[in-house]
Amino acid sequence: AEWRALVHPDDVGRFAAALEEVAAGRAPSFALEYRLRDAGGGWRSFLTRGTSIRGDDGRVARVLAIDTDVTALRRAEQAEAELRERRRELAHLARAATLGQISGALAHELRQPLTAILANAQAAQRFLARERPDLDEVRAILADIVADDARAGAVITRLRGMLAK
Repeated sequence: AEWRALVHPDDVGRFAAALEEVAAGRAPSFALEYRLRDAGGGWRSFLTRGTSIRGDDGRVARVLAIDTDVTALRRAEQAEAELRERRRELAHLARAATLGQISGALAHELRQPLTAILANAQAAQRFLARERPDLDEVRAILADIVADDARAGAVITRLRGMLAK
């Protein structure tokens, strides 16, 4: 009863079952990690390894076990897992910030040629709406539209190359 009061309630059943298996001779040994209440009321983690010793009659006479306090190891593993999670979160935030910067730069870079394309297309419409359209001027405007389209395409190509890296 004293022992059960010290072992963590979630671990009592597993620990008792492992001891019973060895003590009854159904298993030659066991290894089990469990939590044990310390003097301060907290929990410490132990790794217990045990084996049975048989008497001359072949029955289990004793169970020998050794306990290793693995509390510091478990705490270090938990701290390491938390650190990995924080690093993952930080990497995600860095990617999100970079994506925000890239999207802002992309919007700025594409807005200029797209605005020029719209302005030139509207100008070409006005020239063509005249009674006697200046076709040379319309051709020049269309050439500007093609050049602005090429600028927008180059921005997209540079962005793809940058994102591929």
